[in-house]
Amino acid sequence: VLDGVVYRSVENAYQAAKTVIPAERKPFEVYAPWAAKSCGGNVTLRPDWSDKFKLQLMLELITQKYQRPDLRVYLMLTCEAKLQEATNDPFWGRGRDGLGWDHLGRLTMQVRQSLNSETTKSL
Repeated sequence: VLDGVVYRSVENAYQAAKTVIPAERKPFEVYAPWAAKSCGGNVTLRPDWSDKFKLQLMLELITQKYQRPDLRVYLMLTCEAKLQEATNDPFWGRGRDGLGWDHLGRLTMQVRQSLNSETTKSL
């Protein structure tokens, strides 16, 4: 959910968030995730689009994703394993060459740690 709109995937919501123009956001409600990623470069970027904004947005979106019990189980089954995004996008992942910031892997591990802390507190 982004600004009260339900999107098909984190990718769809992320790409829609790149713009503040409602007409440009609308198609991302129905695109397949791969199409959303492909079309995300064709929107009018919002003025505050920055690395800091992207990281905060992605943290919020994947936190929502793992509130779903079925997906939370899969994340928790990774225990303490190091998670990496396997992509050649050097910002979000780490390619076959081992280069990249792997922000998505790091954020996902951060969400996992937060969920572990919540579980521990409730015991």
